Formats: sequence, C-alpha cells, structure tokens
Amino acid sequence: MQTTGCLTGLLLLLVMLFAGCHGGSSGGAVVTQGPPAGMTERDEYVVYAEGQEIVPDTPSSSGGTITHYSVSPPLPAGLSLNPQTGAITGTPTTVSNATVYTVTGTNAAGSTTTLVEIEVKSTAVAPDSLSYLDDSVIYVTNSAITPNAPTASGGEITQFSVSPALPAGLALDPQTGIISGTPTAVTSPAVYTVTGSNSVDSVQAQVDIRSAGAERAADRPHLYGPGACIHPRQANRLQRSAVLRR
Repeated sequence: MQTTGCLTGLLLLLVMLFAGCHGGSSGGAVVTQGPPAGMTERDEYVVYAEGQEIVPDTPSSSGGTITHYSVSPPLPAGLSLNPQTGAITGTPTTVSNATVYTVTGTNAAGSTTTLVEIEVKSTAVAPDSLSYLDDSVIYVTNSAITPNAPTASGGEITQFSVSPALPAGLALDPQTGIISGTPTAVTSPAVYTVTGSNSVDSVQAQVDIRSAGAERAADRPHLYGPGACIHPRQANRLQRSAVLRR
C-alpha cells in the first residue's frame, strides 16, 4: 500500500510539473509592441466648402498599431476626429480661416504626430496638387500590397480615376484615391495617371507600377510584399508632409 501511494503521488507531481511547463511556454510569452511612427493624414492641406460633407480624411502610419487618436486645437465646427480610427469626418458649418491642427496617435509604447492645415470657405475651390507616397514601385505577384495612399493640397478632391487601367488585381478607390489589392500577373513597367477632381477643377499625379515574380523582385527597391517595412523613400515623404503648404 505504501508503494502504491508513493507511485500515485509521484505521478500527480509529474502531471503538475508538465502542466506548469506547458502553460509557461504558451501563456508566459511577452509580446511587446513598438511605438507608432511616420503618421500622416491623406489631406495635409485642404480647403473644405461650407455645408458640404467632406470625404473622410484618413491617417496612415508605420511602427506599432495606434490605439487612440486626438487632435488639438478643436477642429472647425461640424468636423470631428474619430478617436479609434483617426479619420476626420463631418460637414463644416461655418467659414473658418486656415488653421494648423496637430493630430496625435498613441499606443502603450509611445506616440507620433502629424500636422493638418484646414480652411473652410463659403464655396468649393480647385485642388492645388496631388502626389503618391510611392510613385515608382515594384510589386510581388500574388502578394497583397501595402496600400499606396495619395496626398493632396488645396480644394478637397471628391473623385479619383486612373488611366490606363491598373494591373490585374489592383484597384483605385474612387473616393480616397488609395491603390490596393493583390497583383495577379507579371507586368512590364508602366506609367499610370491618377486624376483627382472636384466640382471646380482637377489635378493629376503619375505612378510607375511594375509587377514581378518573387525571385526577381526580392532585391529590388520600393518592394511592398506581406509584412514589408516602409521604404526609406516613403519615410522621407512622410517627414516632408509635416511641412505644410503656405
């Protein structure tokens, strides 16, 4: 009986030790998140029309995921910033002078900021400029790309179009101008003209896009594949976005 009791106790001890080790390996891992960086809003300098609902001005960033957004000073009457997404939305209700607003994105590890200059006029005005964060890029076929977002200044752009049609698998959002998707075939380099317009006038930007197989694209610059980091060229563009048009 004594031998049986000892064996039972030993088995229970081994089971407890095994369970403790197993739990430690799966539940004890510490996942750390870096601070966010390189944030920019789609429209860095924009003129809205009083009484007209705006196209949501959405942010993009690198680094850690942003969990909360804030803005200072308060946005013009009728506009608001979503604290979860950072999107500026609404319908401006009064004319306001050009004012620089600081948008801050934070997470547990730190924060990042960007500047947005907003003006509200009684009527719509023509857009001044349009460009893309990455205007020359090689994508990997069958891999989802990092969305390529435009930046614009002047009157708000309310409609985007592109010519010729983008490579198979890629699409241009007609409201935001963001290029996204998954290229499905190898293509030669080609220049695509994106037109941004509103009720007054339009502006254009050109983007050079090529799709290549993973083997040929692996060591090329401007490569956006799954999990790819922002290329230094894009980082520089994000930094320049803080210098607002006057």
